[in-house]
Amino acid sequence: MDVKANKLFEAMLYAREVGFDYGIASAPRSSLKLKEFLDDLDPEMPLDWSGESFYGMPELRERVVETQGYDISSDNILITAGTNEAISLILTQAISPGDEVIMDMPGWPQVQVLSNAYGAKVKIVKRREE
Repeated sequence: MDVKANKLFEAMLYAREVGFDYGIASAPRSSLKLKEFLDDLDPEMPLDWSGESFYGMPELRERVVETQGYDISSDNILITAGTNEAISLILTQAISPGDEVIMDMPGWPQVQVLSNAYGAKVKIVKRREE
């Protein structure tokens, strides 16, 4: 699959490398730590949970249901390595060659780049400041 870099994405990567005080695409706080979310995480636990579940560590999925107030089974929770992986998984399941994808702009470039790579036609809706 040929994935072309988006200029906005390249600029964001550059900004991360050189550092910045403010950015429109970044949260103003530092990232959450897993230990803050799952108090009883065993630091000696191996990171290979594939023997248990490909959906993520069962205890973490249960904790997500508990702390977020979802009225669903933890079997319906999928833990990803971040939003990029989640968006990629959604797009691979939802998009087929020739499909049309509508996205707003400016927006996160991953949707446009991956949709194009998967053979979809991307329709842009430009946001207006007002």
